[in-house]
Amino acid sequence: MKASETSHYSTMSQEELVSISKCLLLAIRKSDSVQTPTDSIDEKDERGLSVDVMEEQQKRLQHDVTLKSLQQLSENGKKAFWINIYNSFLQLRLRDHYRQQQQQQQQQNEGDASTTTSSAIPSSFYTTRNIPIGGRLFSLDDVEHGILRKYRWKYLYGYLPHLLMVWCSPIPKLAVQSLDCRIHFALNCGAKSCPPIAYYSAEKIDIQLDQATRTFLKQETVVAYTTQEIRISKIFFWYYGDFGGKRGIYELLEKYCLLDSSVHGGETCPNSTSEHDKTAAAGVTRDFRLVYKAFSWEQTTANYAFSPDDTSSSQSSQV
Repeated sequence: MKASETSHYSTMSQEELVSISKCLLLAIRKSDSVQTPTDSIDEKDERGLSVDVMEEQQKRLQHDVTLKSLQQLSENGKKAFWINIYNSFLQLRLRDHYRQQQQQQQQQNEGDASTTTSSAIPSSFYTTRNIPIGGRLFSLDDVEHGILRKYRWKYLYGYLPHLLMVWCSPIPKLAVQSLDCRIHFALNCGAKSCPPIAYYSAEKIDIQLDQATRTFLKQETVVAYTTQEIRISKIFFWYYGDFGGKRGIYELLEKYCLLDSSVHGGETCPNSTSEHDKTAAAGVTRDFRLVYKAFSWEQTTANYAFSPDDTSSSQSSQV
């Protein structure tokens, strides 16, 4: 049997698979660093090297990774691998989209009136299957709603399964066993109001998702005491069912020190030793009305929670 055939039939370890997804994301991050006229030769070489690494990892995903290996990932392995994959290919596809826009704009400037440009991201951007992994093509929607949300439909607040994903694809075998609502604070769709991008490891993902959730909620949640309102991200509205409805949202806010649980017999901010957190949460109860903030769809690329020089596998302090 040839070496190429061996790699096709052999399975990769979880560590190898997650490492590929992390290396791809790190390479994209490095290649996204802004070029300046004062860049040294070494900096330019490093940026060029990151492009080579990026292309190599994509080839490995396409030719070396097998669906069988992906099916054998643990629950934490699936979350880490597919979150990294989603954020990586979102950035790559946005690059392609903007490159096409620039070409169309250039044609307009040269007098081709038949060419028009639009700054909006079309819905097909998320549904087109152009992510090659394990001999199959996946879309961004396949990864987010099929695998990470366990084949839930992206409409109707997350309460209904997407039956076509169940019946007509390998997604059920690749999907997580149970939906973890914290993934919504780890996935970046390219909009300004999305959470920043971090890279995730299977062995640390529970801590990392906790940190990502806590950071996003504290940045995006506003308490209006005079009107007794808690203004939260529109993400909670779109995926209401993923969070367990109104009760689940309140419980999440209590867990991450944005709501006072002592009125229900618990301890204010039980998951933090910070007196600041406890003081901030005190008096904010479930009597406060939930209000969903406007979501900015302004396209924002390269929104990372880590620097291009960070090659550490630990992300818990930087998510």
